[in-house]
Amino acid sequence: MLFKTAEGLGKTVDEVLTGKRGPMSTTEHRYWLAYLVVKRELEQGATDDATNVSSQDSDNGENRFVTMGQKNQ
Repeated sequence: MLFKTAEGLGKTVDEVLTGKRGPMSTTEHRYWLAYLVVKRELEQGATDDATNVSSQDSDNGENRFVTMGQKNQ
């Protein structure tokens, strides 16, 4: 949540926490890289989930329910 806040404000995490402007530390830079990777993976996963749901729902507007013994046509 802290990185999301800092990202929205366009500041470093250290600047958000201390209120003092300064260069980004090497450690914070590494954390930013990890945060951005996780953020991209979560966004991509949400996009993939939405795509899967919409492709399942695109059966000409019909919902077909298959019970035991019926073949999916």
